[in-house]
Amino acid sequence: MSNNGKRELVLEGLECTNCAMKIEEKVNAIKGVSHASLNFATKVLVIETDQVEKLMNL
Repeated sequence: MSNNGKRELVLEGLECTNCAMKIEEKVNAIKGVSHASLNFATKVLVIETDQVEKLMNL
């Protein structure tokens, strides 16, 4: 059984591409996050992790 997980979050009020880039960098630096990407146009942050339990707390 795999413990990998994926979560999509909508970041309302995001209006700055530079801020979006900083958020993506910081989320990628979180321990347990295997990959994070933020689409500025849709304001959707996708987080992938190998620890599903951490995703449940977001």
